[in-house]
Amino acid sequence: MSYTQHYIIEGKLIGSSPREGIFIHGIPTSADSIACFCPVCAEVWARCPVIADNGKVSFFQVCLMPCRLHSFHGSLFIPGSLLLPMDKAFNTAWLAHEAAVRWEFQVHMAAR
Repeated sequence: MSYTQHYIIEGKLIGSSPREGIFIHGIPTSADSIACFCPVCAEVWARCPVIADNGKVSFFQVCLMPCRLHSFHGSLFIPGSLLLPMDKAFNTAWLAHEAAVRWEFQVHMAAR
């Protein structure tokens, strides 16, 4: 089965990428969809659903990641960045878009 990952930030579709299925205990399945929740303002500022070719959306995993307006003490995340430190496949698919690279450049420069 094939899957598509969509990247919706602050209500705007930034892009979509094909995603590989993954194996959990030897069983093929889709990667999780991602919802980025800001622990400061409680906004879900990014949604990255994974949708199978049959239209089924995979379950969402909620990540505590500050939106680009907020930061919090001890966070390893750049506010507003969609890069996930523990998910190389997600980052590779995300950064395949020119708009994604532009987004990441802007939020990383603003964090300096």
